Amino acid sequence: MIMKILFLCFFILFFSLGCTTPSIEKDKEVIPITAESVFSMIDQEDVYIIDVREDYEYASGHIENAYNIPLSHIHEIQKLFIELDSTIIVYCRTGVRSQKAAEILLDLGYQNVFDMGGIDMWNYELVTDGIVGNSAKK
Repeated sequence: MIMKILFLCFFILFFSLGCTTPSIEKDKEVIPITAESVFSMIDQEDVYIIDVREDYEYASGHIENAYNIPLSHIHEIQKLFIELDSTIIVYCRTGVRSQKAAEILLDLGYQNVFDMGGIDMWNYELVTDGIVGNSAKK
């Protein structure tokens, strides 16, 4: 009788463990980055700064060398042929869209994705209509 009970316990334990799915941790996470760090990286190769605001927001002032890819078109980043291991820094107006964009980029397979948050964190000059000037802070 004890053997039957042990066998039954073993049987239940074996199959209950086999039916669970292992928890899958996200390998990559969005990494926050300061405006100061971004400023020091502006001219580096394999660093892509992506402004995920709308076109009119980008035109009102953006970080030098930043590409404008609105959040609604972030999948189009693949048209730029950016290597998956390149450094990508995203920003928007307040940080909400940049966080979403960064998560999408991770899902697309990009490995080094940084989120600066909002342009309001930028204390340096902005480019407007091809002219460098204006700070994001007003």
